[in-house]
Parts: sequence; structure tokens; C-alpha cells
Amino acid sequence: PAAVNNLSSISITFASNEPLADATCSYDGGAAAACTALTYSRSNVPEGQHSLVLNVHDLAGNAASKTVAWRTDKTKPVLAVEPLNGKWSVTSNESTHVVATGLNATIAANQVKSWGTLPTGVGNHSITVTGTDTAGNVQTAIGYHCVDNPSGTICD
Repeated sequence: PAAVNNLSSISITFASNEPLADATCSYDGGAAAACTALTYSRSNVPEGQHSLVLNVHDLAGNAASKTVAWRTDKTKPVLAVEPLNGKWSVTSNESTHVVATGLNATIAANQVKSWGTLPTGVGNHSITVTGTDTAGNVQTAIGYHCVDNPSGTICD
């Protein structure tokens, strides 16, 4: 799996260039179990840091080991979209790629990213921002801005 992902199930396949006498896999430090066909599969993978260790012996008794580590993140980023100093602004609780009209950027956790110019016409205005975190979790947030009369009085 990718180093950071949002997968609920995984399947990891190893390859060997010679015949093996045995192969075992250990998931998250648990007891080693036979790893048939050099494949390990698991469903209901919880959030958090994970590892899979493959230990093998070839027919001559030589040992080898391979570790695969990854983090499962199934939580959507938290986005806040609001007017700020005459522009739209967005923040997220984690590193997130954000897209909206006039915006296509990656922001760091808690970074304020401002763009564009707020509408000045009378009425309620909104903008939708879609954010995707490094694990692929997607969240949408809407920012609102209101102008209540022709002189441009803001009613946010």
C-alpha cells in the first residue's frame, strides 16, 4: 500500500527469484503465520501506523526479511472557508490539496490560504472548496459572504 492511504483492506504480494523453504508474515508485531504464495491480505484495517514483516528461508537455509510500513488514515480533513480582508480564505487541520474557482493549491496544516476577491454585488454569495488530504480523503466546505445594500455594507 501507499505510505499514507485510506484503504479498508490491503493485499501485499512479495516476489522471490528462487524457491523458498518457508515464508511467514507478521502484521503489526503479532505472531508470525505462514504466508502462502508470498501474499498477505487483510480486511477491516483500522486507522493508524501499520507494518508487515515477511521472513523467508531458501532451500539452502539462508534467511531474508522484508518490512513494509504504512499509515492508514480514513478521516476527512476539516476545512474552514470564510471571508478575510476582502478575499476568500481556507484553512485545514492537516496538509490538504484544495480546489475552488480561482484556487488550486496545497496548504499545510493550519495555514491560511487567501485568494480571489470577495463579490461586491448585493446578495448572498458562496464558494465551495474541495480538499483532499494525503491519504485521499475528500471533504467539501462552503464559505458564505453577504452584501446587504447597494453601498456595499457587508452582512457576514
